Amino acid sequence: AGWLSRALELLPGGKVTQAWEATLANLAHVMRKKQRYTRALQLYQQALSLNPHNAGCHAGLAYTHQLMGGSGAAVEHYHKALALRPDDAFASEMLGLALQEECALFGAELDAAEQAGGFT
Repeated sequence: AGWLSRALELLPGGKVTQAWEATLANLAHVMRKKQRYTRALQLYQQALSLNPHNAGCHAGLAYTHQLMGGSGAAVEHYHKALALRPDDAFASEMLGLALQEECALFGAELDAAEQAGGFT
């Protein structure tokens, strides 16, 4: 990750262009794997700002959100990834897991509301 970060620091004028999309996406993957999730999210967003049609970045962004406990955001980005690449097995599988997580959270919220007397 060090050499990729260093490459970004050496950009002429500090401006990221379309040519840097793959570098940003790769660095985001590395940051996610190193559990530097906030930085990974930033890099995925930066890569997507250069190419919003990158299904792999949407899937990586979704997975990072999911690892951080943000299954709602994960579902949104898995859907975007699958809209761009419907045969993405990883995004499809992980979407199913994120939806299960969302349902479990919703169920827990309903149970808490019922116990607090919010529903009769």
